[in-house]
Amino acid sequence: MSSISLLMRKDLLLLKRYLWLIVIYAIMFSGFMQKDNILLYNFLPMLLLILVVNNDMQPSSQQFLGSLPVRRKILVLSKYASACCLLILAGILCGLVNSVARYFMDGNMYFNTWLVVGSILSGLLFMALYIPLFYWIGPKGGQFLNIILILIVMMGNGVLTGILSSRQSITLISWLVSHPVESGLIGGGIFIVAMLISFVISTAIFKKRDI
Repeated sequence: MSSISLLMRKDLLLLKRYLWLIVIYAIMFSGFMQKDNILLYNFLPMLLLILVVNNDMQPSSQQFLGSLPVRRKILVLSKYASACCLLILAGILCGLVNSVARYFMDGNMYFNTWLVVGSILSGLLFMALYIPLFYWIGPKGGQFLNIILILIVMMGNGVLTGILSSRQSITLISWLVSHPVESGLIGGGIFIVAMLISFVISTAIFKKRDI
């Protein structure tokens, strides 16, 4: 566990150089511009995911990590742990920034729990797909993957809004709200299975890579 915590600390320290970008984006798309802006809740977690996965994927960094007395499985696990923690923090940050902005705009400091939870869960599920793909493609191909990810997030906002406003989606959401225990079990099961499959695939790819 000490190795994982040190590797996570390394990811956080590398992320500090992008702090200005994160702050600017959070303020730009907060409630000062639009209440409950989907671009804030969707894109900020994705931005942090891209940064934390890419920050040490250069050949020199990979060679250094490969020389450490740590199994590659632990290196992959630490990356998942860092990404999970940052996605959760990003979702909460989105809610807080939006709440403060709404308070200054109309005096109503409302924390949108559903958007925060949805942002975190969608980010974690996206992470389960993104990290194995990034390990498979590699840093060079990963730049194209990042561009595609950003386009999907930005273009998908309109599609997502249309889906959520449909009658079937409203019915499903109403059922989930009225059955919190069943919703938690279904969501938790999907999340655990997705993470396990993603981690196994990423570990298998990373173990075979020549660094």
